[in-house]
Amino acid sequence: MDFDSEEELQAEQRTNLAVGGLLLRTAETVPQFAVIEVRLRLPGRGETTVKASVVGTPPGALALQLQGASTGILAALMAAPVAPASALDVDEATGTAGAGTLWDRLRAMTPPQKMLLAPKADRATRALMIQDSDPLLLLALLKNPLLGIDEVVRVAKSSYLGFRAPS
Repeated sequence: MDFDSEEELQAEQRTNLAVGGLLLRTAETVPQFAVIEVRLRLPGRGETTVKASVVGTPPGALALQLQGASTGILAALMAAPVAPASALDVDEATGTAGAGTLWDRLRAMTPPQKMLLAPKADRATRALMIQDSDPLLLLALLKNPLLGIDEVVRVAKSSYLGFRAPS
């Protein structure tokens, strides 16, 4: 489960995490009382994996009871980020760090570089890539496992994707 912002994480902490629970919005069905592992992540910050028992299955979600102490979850998620070397940070040809805004660095990339980045891009990068006119890039974005439903809808509504009838 990815939290989009610190504010969303804080709200979840107040309502659910503080009492050892979590409401996970998902279309997947899991039997009640099953024990699962849930990876919680705040992009650009920390990440942790917790075990949880399914205690309820409301429509479109799972109600989870976290196993063990939930006190360290917030601290793990708010941890200082580890600076990963991403395709946008380092130019592969020169090996030097990229400069400028995310938009500038993305615009400077070649189409094949964008295609390689799309399946593993973070939310901010995907938001910029969705505006691209290359239909192959838009289709490559759909392979990203972190893609949210709202992003899929934006890709689907893109005027750059069109239906072609077979000849």
